Amino acid sequence: MWNQTKITQLLGIKYPILLGPMGGDFSTPELLVAVSNAGGLGSLGAYTLTPEQILETSQIIRPKQINLIILTYGYLMLMNA
Repeated sequence: MWNQTKITQLLGIKYPILLGPMGGDFSTPELLVAVSNAGGLGSLGAYTLTPEQILETSQIIRPKQINLIILTYGYLMLMNA
């Protein structure tokens, strides 16, 4: 079948559809759930979430992918210069 690919087998998903993890409230837990429930891999850009929100979101559904951007102190100082 057209939807049986290496990526669907590797990730255990039905369709080769991957939601890109967009931060800044563009990708939401609800969108992650919708894509995952439809047979794809839902992803969440979680850099704006608190640790508690990340834990709560991670318990909603599987499969999922949560993306974090961790900024270093030096980078933050450079950006504020």
